[in-house]
Amino acid sequence: MLKDNRENIQDQLNFIFLSLISNKINVGLIGGGKGGLIKARTFITKGCNLWVLSREFIDEFHELEDLGAKLIKGDYYEDFIRDKHIIIIAVDDSKLKEKIKQKCEIEYKIFIDSTDFKSGMGVVPAQREIESISFSIHTKGGNPKASILLLNKIEKELIGYDEFVKVINPIRNRAKSLNKKLEIISFITTEDFKFFYEKGYMHEVLLLFFKEKEVNCLLQK
Repeated sequence: MLKDNRENIQDQLNFIFLSLISNKINVGLIGGGKGGLIKARTFITKGCNLWVLSREFIDEFHELEDLGAKLIKGDYYEDFIRDKHIIIIAVDDSKLKEKIKQKCEIEYKIFIDSTDFKSGMGVVPAQREIESISFSIHTKGGNPKASILLLNKIEKELIGYDEFVKVINPIRNRAKSLNKKLEIISFITTEDFKFFYEKGYMHEVLLLFFKEKEVNCLLQK
């Protein structure tokens, strides 16, 4: 007899991905222990502006100062979150944690609970980038090791598309000035066009479907 999984399905969280321009994002981390260190490294190495507030810091946090992180030694104060877009809560004190969450909700801040992602507003996915592609992934159940496993598998696949994406990005941008822009963009973002590009027939196959003037514009000839 099949087990009724409707309750489990209803309990699943829905997620939405959003890529942010890192150097425009201010991140505040509260807590100077191991719980927040990994997330601190993620944000600072990706170019975010990072401030960390804590009574004490483990030694590894001081290494992040060389990357631009600002360490503030002291107790939590409400003004700390005012000029931050994202708040990382990495403290063990449950009362303090709840106080910070309530303030974040009042100030409409995105907050992440480093100890229990379900009680926060989001997760920090495993992420990586190659020359032309940025990508990230996380599991719905909060399993970082599994996310890395999947990330490695995805990277192997995407490497085969990296050069192709680099080539078609400027073609797409030039196509936006042409009357057939939608048709062109749909045409170049296909496996078939990738096949002809890799065989060295990109110019020839474009001429089969579009006018020479249009193709010259796309390829800047």
